Amino acid sequence: MKLILDVNGYVKGYALSSDTENVVEYSGEIPSDFEQNMILYKVDGEELIFDTEKYNAMIQKELAMKELQEIGLWFKWYDIQVAQYERSLRVSDLSVFSQDITLLDTEANEKQHRVRELKTILEGD
Repeated sequence: MKLILDVNGYVKGYALSSDTENVVEYSGEIPSDFEQNMILYKVDGEELIFDTEKYNAMIQKELAMKELQEIGLWFKWYDIQVAQYERSLRVSDLSVFSQDITLLDTEANEKQHRVRELKTILEGD
């Protein structure tokens, strides 16, 4: 089997010919999950080594992206609440607004800090 490697020795794909750069001939055992997770394997002599650290980092990024999306949805809801609160102030009728705006603002501040943390995770290599 001909494997295409990146500059760090991780598998990027298969090669049909050896004309491609960074192609190595591999004749060792192919793990059962290789096709689904090939980018997590590194060639080390006659072995394909699964990189657990790279896998964990990939999972962490996926979870960070999901959390970031959930926070984004929360902020859309929050913006609606703020608009309703401001409208109730303009019409001098706070009885139509049932939320505690101070608590919502505190939560928004916490979520904004979390957004910064998540973006740092997502920007990391």
